[in-house]
Amino acid sequence: MDIGSGGGKTIHALYIITEYGKLYGIDYSKQAETCKVNIRQASVSDIPFPGNAFDIVTACQTHYFWSDLENDVKEVFRVLKQDGKFMILAELYNINYHMKSCKTTEEMKQLFFISVEFYENKNKGWLCIIGFK
Repeated sequence: MDIGSGGGKTIHALYIITEYGKLYGIDYSKQAETCKVNIRQASVSDIPFPGNAFDIVTACQTHYFWSDLENDVKEVFRVLKQDGKFMILAELYNINYHMKSCKTTEEMKQLFFISVEFYENKNKGWLCIIGFK
């Protein structure tokens, strides 16, 4: 499942590399209703899927707009299957500019309550955080 799928770039990239399974997405905008993949208009604060539904959840350039990061991450983990992965990808500039908290490795680890891996490329200006349930 992709969070913030309205523009379709991430879900399209996932479609290209997905050999098996189904792709889902949520987006708060009405634009999501017209997409050709299974994208629902919804908020990350109230994901309209049952618990333990997804192997992987992605959030590319969207998590810093979430209204309550800590509770929204808990909602993501509710829909993740055991041993599932939650991947946040963002430009470093956006992390530093938009996020008032949870910018350091330790703060992100506390937010996830699980094991976390960080991948950062300062030359290209991006950060990837993968949390494991």
